[in-house]
Amino acid sequence: MRARCIFFIFAALLLAAPVPGAAAAMAQLSPGGVFGAVTRPFREMMGILGYHRRHHYRRDRMGRDARTASLPKERRTDRSHFGHSGLPAWPEAFEQIVTYTFWPAEGAPLVRAQGFNLITATTTGLAATRRASRVASAAVADAAGCGDPQATDDRWPTAVVGQMLQLNAVQDAALERLQQAINQAVTGLNKAACPDEMAATPEARLDAMVRRLWAIRDAGIYIRTPLQAFYDILDDGQKAKLKAPSNEEKRGAKAAKETAGRQERACAASNMQAAERLNGEIEAALRLPAEATQATAALRKVSSDMAKMLSAACMQPIADDPIGRLDAANARLASINYAAMAVREALNGLRMQLNDEQKMRLSSLGR
Repeated sequence: MRARCIFFIFAALLLAAPVPGAAAAMAQLSPGGVFGAVTRPFREMMGILGYHRRHHYRRDRMGRDARTASLPKERRTDRSHFGHSGLPAWPEAFEQIVTYTFWPAEGAPLVRAQGFNLITATTTGLAATRRASRVASAAVADAAGCGDPQATDDRWPTAVVGQMLQLNAVQDAALERLQQAINQAVTGLNKAACPDEMAATPEARLDAMVRRLWAIRDAGIYIRTPLQAFYDILDDGQKAKLKAPSNEEKRGAKAAKETAGRQERACAASNMQAAERLNGEIEAALRLPAEATQATAALRKVSSDMAKMLSAACMQPIADDPIGRLDAANARLASINYAAMAVREALNGLRMQLNDEQKMRLSSLGR
């Protein structure tokens, strides 16, 4: 009797189902289709019963997405957070420095990767080529225009930081003042980036790079005071959330030392390879015979010395607090600029030893 009742219930459910089209009807009459139609009401009830669990999971996931929306691996496709606030060889320089300030695990590799590679890319014209490609593939961002508020996110990074730290009213007001300072710094950098024309010679491109990096460093110095004021009023638990993760805590002292050694060697190799690439491209452009390479000896020595100097920064530990990390990033910019000015002087000395045809070849490097 019970089996017969169940049969009639299943039959009623089938008759109550909406009539599909011909193709769908054939699928529904298959064993899988019949089973799906019969069990649909029960699956829907189970879906209702499981709603709250899925809802809470989705809400938690949205919270995690909001906390990580600022990180480089979650980059928006239309534009960066700070628009035109970098330089051709490092388009997102200021944004990555701010990322390093608040999220060292994500930002440290981005900032520390920058060194002699910027000098090589700028001198050889590769940076201008990359910039042109980036502009062509980011029409939405460029349509907003340099300095246009629509080209930047005026609530980053503080919207994420505020949610992460759960601030009180006084702390939230201090964070808002920091955001205003960041917005002003970004606006200034964007406006200064508008006449982004490619300089005529390698020396002129290095000069432009130096000026731009000084401007980015000035922006970092400008936001330091409101950052310090905000950090000073956080409690110990909130400060702990902004602390750089310890390698010893994550992997143990021995493993951390081995990892640090590999990172230092990779950093040094990257800088030395960039210096060698710069000298190789210049010598190839000048078409110097083997016996005439003494003309580039001074440039080679300067490049090697500056690459070693920039590699030394890779051995420095990451500061625990945001102010120390911002200071380290600003110091990194100053070191890169010192190296760039040294290379520029070496190029000026090289130019004095060249004939007119070789000078033209040097000037046309990268164009």
